[in-house]
Amino acid sequence: MAEEKITQAQEDYNSSKSYNQLVYGRYIFMAKVAVGLLLIVLLLYVILTRIGKSLGETVVLPTVEEFLAKNEKGRARDRVKVQLSLLKQVLDYRKDTVVILIDDDKYQIYNDAGVYDFPEQRMIYGGRLFAMELMLKRSLLEMQYPFIFTHVIHKDSPERAKFTGYTEVTSRFPMLFPPSLKSTYTVKVVDSTSPVPVYEHTVALRDSIAAQFAEFYATSSAEKLTAQFLGSGPTGPYKYLTIDQFRKLSVAEQQEQRRAFLQLSEKEQDKARNLDLPISAEFYCVPWDEKPGSYFKTLIEQKMHELDIKALLLPFYNHATFSLKYPMVRAANLNFSAIGANKNSLMLVALKSGRAPAMYKLERKDCPRILKQGLFADITDLIADWDQAKNFPVGPMSDATYGGRKYGIPSRNLQIDALMYRRDWIEESPVMMGWFQKKGWIHPVDGRPYIPFNWNYDEFVELISLYKSTDPTGKRKGYVQRPGSMLYMEAYGLMDQTEYLKFSGKEVTWKFDSGNKRFKEGMKKVHDLVWYDKTIRTGVEVTYDAAQDDFFGSRAGIAYTFSSAVLTKTLNSKYSIFGRDKEFGKIVGLTTTPGSAEYPNSMLSDCDLVGFSPKLSPDQLYAAVEWVKSFMYAEFVYNALFFDVKEARLQGTESLVLRNAMASVYDIDFKSLDVDYRGFFSPIMVDFYDSLRAVQKRTSISATKPKFEEFGLSPISLRAIQDQVNMIFEKALMDSVPNYDEILSSCEGYVNSSLLNFKDENDKDKVHNYLQSIVKYTKVDTISNAGRAGYLRSIKKLEQFRKEQGL
Repeated sequence: MAEEKITQAQEDYNSSKSYNQLVYGRYIFMAKVAVGLLLIVLLLYVILTRIGKSLGETVVLPTVEEFLAKNEKGRARDRVKVQLSLLKQVLDYRKDTVVILIDDDKYQIYNDAGVYDFPEQRMIYGGRLFAMELMLKRSLLEMQYPFIFTHVIHKDSPERAKFTGYTEVTSRFPMLFPPSLKSTYTVKVVDSTSPVPVYEHTVALRDSIAAQFAEFYATSSAEKLTAQFLGSGPTGPYKYLTIDQFRKLSVAEQQEQRRAFLQLSEKEQDKARNLDLPISAEFYCVPWDEKPGSYFKTLIEQKMHELDIKALLLPFYNHATFSLKYPMVRAANLNFSAIGANKNSLMLVALKSGRAPAMYKLERKDCPRILKQGLFADITDLIADWDQAKNFPVGPMSDATYGGRKYGIPSRNLQIDALMYRRDWIEESPVMMGWFQKKGWIHPVDGRPYIPFNWNYDEFVELISLYKSTDPTGKRKGYVQRPGSMLYMEAYGLMDQTEYLKFSGKEVTWKFDSGNKRFKEGMKKVHDLVWYDKTIRTGVEVTYDAAQDDFFGSRAGIAYTFSSAVLTKTLNSKYSIFGRDKEFGKIVGLTTTPGSAEYPNSMLSDCDLVGFSPKLSPDQLYAAVEWVKSFMYAEFVYNALFFDVKEARLQGTESLVLRNAMASVYDIDFKSLDVDYRGFFSPIMVDFYDSLRAVQKRTSISATKPKFEEFGLSPISLRAIQDQVNMIFEKALMDSVPNYDEILSSCEGYVNSSLLNFKDENDKDKVHNYLQSIVKYTKVDTISNAGRAGYLRSIKKLEQFRKEQGL
């Protein structure tokens, strides 16, 4: 029956039917496509309409009364809300204009270009610090009271007639207030933290605004900077000196030349700035060719009302400061970015094409290869007499030194690998508190338990066991870290090449010292801590970030970190990590990685480096180094400490400038500033960086650590060998019953065949000279236990070598 139906269907099917079905089918298909497209269009319309509505939504900003009724935390939130709003909405919100009367043109902001392309250039190259300081402090005032709009006019200007009916109030400059901005406001304050949760409060608003503005001007940075750079006295002719000639003048002569420069016409000033210096935004030289919005004539004025202090206004002010300091330099922004694995290649291309900035980061991991390639300029003579050179960390400067010449300047922040630990857990456990009290580890300032910087690995092992055994939840570990030596390498000197290498005759200079008892002993130690004691969590899934999450998630008592990261979180994550009642700085302690009897912790500091383009002329190179000096520790830093910190306080946050001050490589004088940066950090964090700087000053010497190649020896890839040593610990952790001898043998074979397979002639004398220089180098610091131990080890190594070689 089924076969008959199929046959009938085949007989009924003809070409006419086939054609008709094809046509109709196509119509049906096209109709389906059209419907589908229509649905897509409708869907897109709905989505875009919602997006448009959301973009068009008006942020509800508080009235004057509502703003004044809030506590300072609520006001800070409103200030941030205004700063993040669109400019038109902000200007519509600020209906009340406060007029500031000035009596000197030096406070006036130019809104025309003059002889330049942009008014901003006229402000910067004219060194108009007073006008730019007024602009910055107006921006702070508008941030403090986000419902006002400030406007500046000369007190004798005809424009003053527009403001008839305004009330004048005394401040740093006279201020005119509109009638709409009442003299006093009585507001109902709701504050649950107050003994009286609801009460009425009277605010003398005009007087408050005037007083706040006067407070901003209690210290005038423009006055200090001009006094420093201009001085006082008669003004002779401007001599159009080169920067090299200028720097050889006395301070008084330099001041006189700056005063003479300011007497020149704009065209003459423009001609005098004949030394071009290309600098990227990374070093606070920002572009000024952005067009302002339709409401303003200049970008700088727009950014003032947008409260864009850190991103643009402060860099402009710093730029003007440098322009006043060196009147022959025309520093300008150069758009340059080189990141990632091919950074050095991009730099090389930029150098060859003439598009490289004056300075850029020096990648230490690539030294000395990139120094050999000529990617950085020799700055030895430019920093030889710099008073800050005594603070340069030894390790980074050693990397930046090649052939006895220096090619880099330390960046502003000290850095060191460190440990963070839970202080609150110690205090919550009578057992742990008893252990700390018995050891005398109670801080003299805050009376709380802490870990001193001279602790050892045995104490580390005891402490992580206590963290685990006193856990009321039974879920936490004492320590968490990605697979590795679990701090053992650092504690027992296995990061030092002279500890894991040995001299072996004339044919091969160095061989891996597999007989060093610390290797097998260390592998077994960390293996047992993970597998048997179970005080450490590690594994292939435990990355650095995962370890941080474990610590901040209250699953580990100690975790490895970078020291400045703890300072950053102390400022920016005050209550967001451990809870509303647990302040980060009081919960988390900061200490060094543990040492050992043979290798007490030396706290050697670390930092990034800045190098300079080798294509710069000698005058350009000097100017570039001077810019970096200002950026790292001088005028730029002081400006940021005032304006950046003020802005952060108004926003209810803390500025990272405070972290930079705490961790500064350089000596910064804070006495003249109302900034107690130490008060933002716990005593142990302050101690950490004070100790770090003390060691740094003690060990920072003009001669860097001796290198193999300086003695005619083939350079050894220290990092590559360290990686192999670290790998033996990783392998030991992968197996519950590891074969330590096999792991060590494999490492020895690879290092000897792949990393130490070179030959040197006359190597005995060369190595002898090298070891003698190490003794001389370590003798510099014998005050501390770490320095003294290092010196004794170097003597022992030299004596052992002499005995083996019959010297």
